[in-house]
Amino acid sequence: MLARPSTAGGVALAVLDRPEAAPRVLSAAADFLRLGGGGRVNALALTPEPGADLLPTEEVMTEEQREAAPVQVRGRARALRAAFDRWAGLSQGLGAEWTEVEGDPAAAVAEHGSHADIVVIRRPSDRGDTAVQEALHAALFKAGCPVLVLPPEGSRKVVTEPIVAIAWRDDAHDRKALQSALPLLRRASRVVALCGGDSKAPLPPPPALLSAHSIRAEVARVAPGGDLMGAALLIETRRIGANLLVMGAFAHSEFQERLLGGVTAQVLATADLPVLLQH
Repeated sequence: MLARPSTAGGVALAVLDRPEAAPRVLSAAADFLRLGGGGRVNALALTPEPGADLLPTEEVMTEEQREAAPVQVRGRARALRAAFDRWAGLSQGLGAEWTEVEGDPAAAVAEHGSHADIVVIRRPSDRGDTAVQEALHAALFKAGCPVLVLPPEGSRKVVTEPIVAIAWRDDAHDRKALQSALPLLRRASRVVALCGGDSKAPLPPPPALLSAHSIRAEVARVAPGGDLMGAALLIETRRIGANLLVMGAFAHSEFQERLLGGVTAQVLATADLPVLLQH
């Protein structure tokens, strides 16, 4: 296995599956690398096996649909490559590589993500996004690197002019996420660590890791939200005007998070800003 590259010559894995979202994913990956001194964007194009994501929700695939599926898959693959080529022509000195895989998205992301410094992927929508849901799961639990999850819409200022909120519990997950976000935090115009707990208790100091890197940060309290802590976190993130949220992912087991509606699951389901996650 290849050693993980250094941040100065980093590798960002841009997971592409929809042509209309590809330029945004590629640009976010490139911007993250530029903050760390440059590197290479590896585009990983996910194309399903014919018919894998083209089945109607409540009926068996017809013969006509079966015959059309390979054509649709090839068309999507060509559109993804065209979007990549257009972006690569404007990449301004960054390296760029193209890889196309058909079939298991989770295996592809786990393999290619293990050689990257960060995985950049769009947020899955509620329906019809099985491939990206599987890819995101693999990025979080198998790739071993931070994951930048992009909302359906967004501005490039998210990375080039960051205002950063940090979901802070001072545990191993959050400290790893914070370490991964240092290139962004050094450029941020404002950094706010959001913590829970008793509103009457004194606020804790800013994360020691930020002080060690001479990054000034504020601390704010998130009102205890019980089962809605994820929603409360997003409300406070919007209130301070942040355009990026940094947080540790799935502090409890993924099963517990999904069963109990944990903070990570809530944020991933509804976040309208990019989220940098680290499991």
